Amino acid sequence: MSQLKVRKLTELLSLEQPSVLYYLENELLSYGGSLFIYGRAGSFKSFLAIELMHALATGNRWLLYRTLGTPLTTLMVQAEQVEAMYQDRMMAYTQRRISKPSLVDPYMLFTTSQNIKLDDFRGIAQLEQAIKTHHPKVVFIDCLYRVVKSTVDTTSVGRFLDDMARMSGQYGTAFVVIHHPRKESENDYGFDELTGWSGIANWADTILRITRHDLGPHGPTINLRWEKTKNARKEVGDANFRVDQENLKFLVH
Repeated sequence: MSQLKVRKLTELLSLEQPSVLYYLENELLSYGGSLFIYGRAGSFKSFLAIELMHALATGNRWLLYRTLGTPLTTLMVQAEQVEAMYQDRMMAYTQRRISKPSLVDPYMLFTTSQNIKLDDFRGIAQLEQAIKTHHPKVVFIDCLYRVVKSTVDTTSVGRFLDDMARMSGQYGTAFVVIHHPRKESENDYGFDELTGWSGIANWADTILRITRHDLGPHGPTINLRWEKTKNARKEVGDANFRVDQENLKFLVH
């Protein structure tokens, strides 16, 4: 059995730190950290995740928020659609948003599996091997309910979270997880709306809630509410965006 690493204060202070501790300004996504993005169906969660992936891969802003300014390698684990359908989605995004796909090729990696389970040994081993082979700094999981047997089973979700924490510690991998609310209700329950075991909300570093509104003649708008920002040194305010569906852009509203 491996022993706990016990260090003196001076030993702890002398450890070599990662060159970068935060990938998204306001300390919203950290080295080895976790960000949950959740909202109802049709609230553009997946496109926001693709947009964040692209921003990290190019070093550009994500919506209002600065990234590093230099490219990061990212991996999308996509479990909702068959690969041909996801290819169609990415073709539409690339045609509108990525003028030179070859420039981001080394930094935007994808894997599609509708039967991968990240609460069992085989699925975790597959993901861990991909991390060891391709060294992504940030892994996106779209979406949680497809990669665990049950989001209300504490054993299932606990196993998933334990392995995410282990890989974060071992490889420095940050995870962005797409998720769904518990209730289709007009009431505001805060991050208690996260589907499944309450341990998810306790475990996550950052929780972002997306709410869609279909008002006015200019198409849908979305509200971003930062419901938990554990590492942020100051409060992060809400933001509103108009969704330009023709050009797949999010414009400040």
